Amino acid sequence: MDIIKDLFVTNKKVLKKTIKKMFNNPAIFLVGVPYLIIMYIGLKLASNMSIFGGIIIFLLESAVVSSYLYVINEIISNKIFELSDLKYSFSIYLRKIYVLLLILYLFNFGMSLFVFPLLSLIPFGKIILILCYFALFILFNPLLEIIYQFNLTEVDSLKFSINFVKNNFFSWLIPNVILIGTITVVVYYFTNLVLTIVNTPLYNVNFALKFVIFLILGQGFIGTIMIYRGELFDILSNTTRKKRLFNRLNDK
Repeated sequence: MDIIKDLFVTNKKVLKKTIKKMFNNPAIFLVGVPYLIIMYIGLKLASNMSIFGGIIIFLLESAVVSSYLYVINEIISNKIFELSDLKYSFSIYLRKIYVLLLILYLFNFGMSLFVFPLLSLIPFGKIILILCYFALFILFNPLLEIIYQFNLTEVDSLKFSINFVKNNFFSWLIPNVILIGTITVVVYYFTNLVLTIVNTPLYNVNFALKFVIFLILGQGFIGTIMIYRGELFDILSNTTRKKRLFNRLNDK
């Protein structure tokens, strides 16, 4: 019962913070536009550069993720984000993200060379492989939040992620499953509603405008998920269930 009560009270607090910060930071709905432009230009430039093009894209993706994590961190830190802040953001977490992505890439490459062939020879090998990847997804699920909320090395970030999930398994994963499920349902029905409106003769708009509308709405949904996760991670990583219960009793 304590776990259920803690889940309810903690996430009620997180939800209030998330809604307030989304309303206070309308610029987050537009942040996807410059990222899209940057990636489009990068893809155009890298398309004729062979292997160097792949490295450039890898760096650009890392820079965009760095920028977005900076945006989320600013919002969670109770600052008002403006699009002009993006110019400071692309290099802040670039090295850490690049190295972590490289580690994960090399791990996956090693799996494909040595583990996949072995699993293909045993019964239920594909199921075991899927379960292994699912376990890795769970263990490193809070990695993005660790990158911008803690100043750790890449290896320590991976270790912290495993320990965090171990100590907050239900408190972290249950809200994430509910949040993503709810957002998915909302996106599905909202998308159908928007498509119905923009496809009527009265609201006949071209493809470019439709794309911009969905880009803005999509960023709103992604922003909601990331802010919610960031707020939840901030609470769970700095308190235990007993400490949260103690604080609630003292607040009464």
